[in-house]
Amino acid sequence: MKKQVTLSSINRAEVLRYLGYKGIGADETINSLIDECEAEVLKAAVPRYVYRVVDVTQVDEGVRLEGTSVTLKGNSIKEHLKGCNKAALIAVTISDGIDRMLRVRLLLKRNFQSITRHSGLE
Repeated sequence: MKKQVTLSSINRAEVLRYLGYKGIGADETINSLIDECEAEVLKAAVPRYVYRVVDVTQVDEGVRLEGTSVTLKGNSIKEHLKGCNKAALIAVTISDGIDRMLRVRLLLKRNFQSITRHSGLE
């Protein structure tokens, strides 16, 4: 049975860090913009995941994932999985809905800029 995953909030501290506000407070304009973006992201996001549990075998060059053509190479992964006979592989996305939303917003922004730039011309 698959569990439905939902996204209930964004990592505001991470957003502020990317915007250059690490360790300092953002003003009301930035906070309002973050609130607006968060609402759109949460509406567009549809988290999805798939996983597979595989047997693992320690080999000279690393760890072989049985039933696949993959060998994870290196001593770090060998040490990390030392004593394990299984590993879980997982792939996660918050959906292409956010990518679509960003493309639409970019198109609207371009149209707004074009209209604004040409609004006084005949």
